[in-house]
Amino acid sequence: MIIRPAEALDAAQMAHLLNSIITIGGTTAHLKPFDKTRMQTSFINPPLGLCCFLMEDHGRILGFQNLEWSTNDIKNPADWVKISSFVDTNQHERGI
Repeated sequence: MIIRPAEALDAAQMAHLLNSIITIGGTTAHLKPFDKTRMQTSFINPPLGLCCFLMEDHGRILGFQNLEWSTNDIKNPADWVKISSFVDTNQHERGI
């Protein structure tokens, strides 16, 4: 397994992973499915993005995490960030 920065070419596989979680329901605030474009603009290269890393095993993405600055519409200190973490539902309890 390796951890590496997410790239545009990963968007389809990352969208599939997150869409599986959305379909199950109850564990994410996201309700609408993602496509490659939305994945890129929301997680891989968002306007306030700091980084997006993923864990991969033999070309299969097992999970990913995005870090971005918090927006002004949230009443938090200016230097707060948002962290989003998603793990393949078949990979839970593996430390991913």
